[in-house]
Amino acid sequence: ARRVSLIPDESGAEVTGVYFCQGENYVSKDSWRDPYVTYRTTENGIAPLRPKSYRPIWQNLNEIIDIPGRHASQLLTQYLSISNADTASVMLYGVETSQASYLTIFRYDLAFPAKLAVNADHIELLSLSIAKAEQLGSDLRKALQGIKSLPVVAANQSIQQYYKQCESRLWQLCAAAVEGHGNGRSLYAAWCDDISDFAKDAFLQTVNALQLRASALAEMVKMQDKLLFAIKRLKKEVSQE
Repeated sequence: ARRVSLIPDESGAEVTGVYFCQGENYVSKDSWRDPYVTYRTTENGIAPLRPKSYRPIWQNLNEIIDIPGRHASQLLTQYLSISNADTASVMLYGVETSQASYLTIFRYDLAFPAKLAVNADHIELLSLSIAKAEQLGSDLRKALQGIKSLPVVAANQSIQQYYKQCESRLWQLCAAAVEGHGNGRSLYAAWCDDISDFAKDAFLQTVNALQLRASALAEMVKMQDKLLFAIKRLKKEVSQE
């Protein structure tokens, strides 16, 4: 078996050459890009983006629209090059697998300002913002898990509430970025302030809704202090970036 690469001319309209290389056990990942696929950077290099049932698609928005970094599907590149629409409406399909076994198929419908996908500064803003939201989400989860008498269901609902608020705020961030409402640093700082409030609110609403015993209240105060420390650390990181 051989791997065949078609070499186009400068316009990309015609094939000017054919390159044959090893087929079986071929290891290079970067010589060919599937035009239908979104890619992401991993520890092992560039790899296709695969959906996960526990990770909402908006948390990969920066990679889905990263045309400057060549992560986005080439179909999105073509769509934006021929469309004058202010809003890009896309439909995504993906298969979730585990150890090469099929689990389920996902479909997502997304609409976002088209200007986001052609500006590297916007991509960087989204990447930083999503990373901080996930960092703080992890801190919130650890704080809730530290209260041993807190039901797992209640902790999961709190996390879901936090990320739901983050998603709603993210679309506002996207709109503000393309409309020029503040520079990237001020938008990023405001985002971190907001997600900090979301995390504190999610934590307090969850523990206040339960009748905790004295020992559990002591755990709650300890975990609340840890969460507040994580928030303080996050804001310090933002001020230094």
